[in-house]
Amino acid sequence: GLDDAGVLESRTLGGSVFGVGKYLSPKLYVSYGVSMVGSGSALTLKYLLRKGFDVEIESSTVETRGSVNWRKEK
Repeated sequence: GLDDAGVLESRTLGGSVFGVGKYLSPKLYVSYGVSMVGSGSALTLKYLLRKGFDVEIESSTVETRGSVNWRKEK
């Protein structure tokens, strides 16, 4: 089954998308979304490097972006 479904945020499309997502492994997450206001779609891959750090790649019909993210866990 799916791990996520609903309204997600897309940086490459610049707004909200209706998307679905699934953890393929404890460290790898993939999601796909379709724009709610225009005609576009986006595929996102997120890989957990270690606790608090992940790499995210998002490719859409508009552009492709990559980022390294850090989150402080409380």
